[in-house]
Amino acid sequence: MSDKSKSLTLAERLNSTGNKLSELSRKVADSTKSAVTSANDSIKTAITENKQKRDAKKQKKLDDARYELSSEGLLDDVPSMVALPEFEQERMSIVSEQNDNLIMVLEEMQRLSERVDMLEKR
Repeated sequence: MSDKSKSLTLAERLNSTGNKLSELSRKVADSTKSAVTSANDSIKTAITENKQKRDAKKQKKLDDARYELSSEGLLDDVPSMVALPEFEQERMSIVSEQNDNLIMVLEEMQRLSERVDMLEKR
C-alpha cells in the first residue's frame, strides 16, 4: 500500500509540475504577444510620424516654391493642373522608400508571428 500511495503522490507531483509548466508557458506566450503588439504599435507610430514629417517638408517646399513663383508673377499664367517634375520625382522616390520600409516591417511581423505560433505550439 505504501508503494501505491508513493506512486499516487508521484503522479500528483508530476501533474502539479505539468500544470505549473503549462501555466508558465501560457505566461510566456502572453508576454511575447504583448511584446510583439507593443513593437508593432511602436513601428506603426514611427512610420506615421515619419510620413507626417515628410509630408510637412514636402508641403513646405511646395508652398515656398508657389510663393516664390507667385511673387515673380509666374504662377498667374499657369493652369492649376501643372505638376512640377522635380516634386513628382521626389514624391515617387519617397513612395518607393515607404514601400520598401513597409515590406521590411511586414516581413519582420511575419517572422515574429511565426515565432509566437511556435511558442504557442510548445
